Amino acid sequence: MLPQPRARGHTLLTVIKRGEVMTDAATSESVHVPAWYWIVAVVAALFNVGGVANYIMTQVDPEATTAQMTAEQAAYFLNFPTWYVTVYALATHLALAGGILLLLRFRFAFHAFAASALLYAISVFYHYVLNDVVATMPAGMHIFSAVIGIQLVLFAVFAHWAAGRGWLR
Repeated sequence: MLPQPRARGHTLLTVIKRGEVMTDAATSESVHVPAWYWIVAVVAALFNVGGVANYIMTQVDPEATTAQMTAEQAAYFLNFPTWYVTVYALATHLALAGGILLLLRFRFAFHAFAASALLYAISVFYHYVLNDVVATMPAGMHIFSAVIGIQLVLFAVFAHWAAGRGWLR
């Protein structure tokens, strides 16, 4: 008798067990996912709902978004190039997709978070290298920008790790 291959939810192998063919989905369904996984997934989704809401607000009512800003800050904010707005939209929506994919236990959560982190890095490059946003924006904005970048990387690492554990299909 040949040894049975080890069933892991994140492989593309089909496992033959007792004459039945089990697919990836069948093997990953039987994997126990701890309760704290769901807490992380909910936090990922909720945090990134805020990013999408912020993006939508900037597009629907930019004047309200800039109401508390100085004239210089508002001018900077209201004159983003189209390519930047596209990067911003994709980054926020992919981050939310990553959170939802974690909730659905799909391995593409990693790809969504990784792509979002890359797009976010492009937006940070635009702000901090192509423009001198440090002098324009308050310190709290810079700290929050760092938090956004860190959470994207951490959620991507978490999704990759969870896929390796067989929790994502």
